Amino acid sequence: MAAARHCLLAASAIAVMLASPVVRAEGDDAAPSVVSSYDAVGALVRDSQEIQSHYKVCPADIAKTARPLWKGVWASADWSEERCERDLDACHRDCMEWRNENACFALGRVFEDAKPAVSPHLAQMLFAEACALGSRGGCTNRASGIRNGQYDGDPMGEAAPEALSSCYFRTFSISCGDGDAWGCTMLGQSYQIGEGVGRDAGAARRHYLQSCEINPDFPACDFAKSLMQDLDSKEQ
Repeated sequence: MAAARHCLLAASAIAVMLASPVVRAEGDDAAPSVVSSYDAVGALVRDSQEIQSHYKVCPADIAKTARPLWKGVWASADWSEERCERDLDACHRDCMEWRNENACFALGRVFEDAKPAVSPHLAQMLFAEACALGSRGGCTNRASGIRNGQYDGDPMGEAAPEALSSCYFRTFSISCGDGDAWGCTMLGQSYQIGEGVGRDAGAARRHYLQSCEINPDFPACDFAKSLMQDLDSKEQ
C-alpha cells in the first residue's frame, strides 16, 4: 500500500511476451527483457480509453461503475502480486477481458513496485480501473496516489484543493464502508486533520479502531495506532 503525504500511506493478449518475475541486473534499473515485457503490457494500459477515462476523475465517482452485473453470482478469481508478476500478460487479460478487479489491482501493485523502471502513472491507471470494477483497495490506492502528489502530470493534480479534499473523504468513506483497512485508516485521518470534513477526533478514533478490527496484523492498523497516539497526546 502506498504511504501518504503526512507519513500516511500511508491489472489482448501478447503471446510473444514473457511470464517472468522482475529481475534487476546489478547496477541497472532492470534487465532489458523485463523492461520490454513491462513496456508491452504498459502500452496496452495506456492505450485503453476506458482506463484513461477512469484515471481522469475522482475514484469516488467511478467506484464499482464498471462492475459487470454477473459479478454478483460469479466472483472474481484471486490474483496475488506474485502470481501477476510471473505472468503479466495473463494478469492483464483477466483485468481487461474478464473484468477482474483483483487482477487489475495486482497488476497495479506490480507496476508500482517496479519503479523506476516503469512509470508510476501505470500503477495509478490500474488502481483507477480496479476501483471502477469494484476493488476497494483500488479506490483507496488511487485516492492516496492523488493525495500524495507524487506523480507529475496526474490528471487530478490540477483540481481545486477543496475538490481534492472532498474526493479523498468520499473515496475513503466508500472503501472503508466496503471493509478496506487502509480506507478506514485514511478516513480516520481525514477526520483528524479536517480534510473534506470537519475535524472530529471521536470519528477519527472510531475509524482507526475499525481499521484494526478489520485486520489487527496489517500495516494499516499500525499506522492507525500511531495516529491515535497523536490524538492522545493532543488531548492530554
